[in-house]
Amino acid sequence: MWDPGAVNARRLELLLAGEATAPHAGGVLVVDDSGDRKEGTATARVGRQWLGRVGKTDNGVVTVTTLWADRRMSYPLHAGALHPGASACRWQE
Repeated sequence: MWDPGAVNARRLELLLAGEATAPHAGGVLVVDDSGDRKEGTATARVGRQWLGRVGKTDNGVVTVTTLWADRRMSYPLHAGALHPGASACRWQE
């Protein structure tokens, strides 16, 4: 069985070590939060929170993603769901 955290850690290790993919001063870290409406309580991390896609606070799930980008390429770093009531600084993978 594959451990998703270990696979992602190894992927990032290889990207950061590569000459063509290592971060540098000419690139940026992009952070995005996207919220989707969701009813009920069966899905983890559903709650009343700001949903940018609908422009208001509503019942839903917010996902925070990060990626590295420069003029040549971009690649994802992490993705995780935000706990209702938490700031984007405290999201979990």
